[in-house]
Amino acid sequence: TLICTELYAQGLLSKELYHAAHVYQPFSDDVYNGYHLWAIPFVKQMRKSKTITKLIRPLAVAWCTEISHVNLPDKYTKRSIFGKILRTVGEPACSLIGKFVKEQDYSMLYNERN
Repeated sequence: TLICTELYAQGLLSKELYHAAHVYQPFSDDVYNGYHLWAIPFVKQMRKSKTITKLIRPLAVAWCTEISHVNLPDKYTKRSIFGKILRTVGEPACSLIGKFVKEQDYSMLYNERN
């Protein structure tokens, strides 16, 4: 959710898609821990580089499109094959990483903005 939140904050992800993708997150703590390990520094780089942000945006939109369909299939009938691939590969990878790392403090991303 960190990358999507950053894209939303930069006006690069619609409010509708952002909220639909984050209605329900059925992820384990391991998935979150693994994701946060790489996403926290990535968000910091997104804030410094429009190029990095532009490169990640299509990936995040694909993921949000697919997870919106999974979360709210009656409302979001559109799917993303690329988003499904990202979920199929990315979630287990993050889970594996998350088994070996401690919980990451991502609040600093938002404290830095204030």
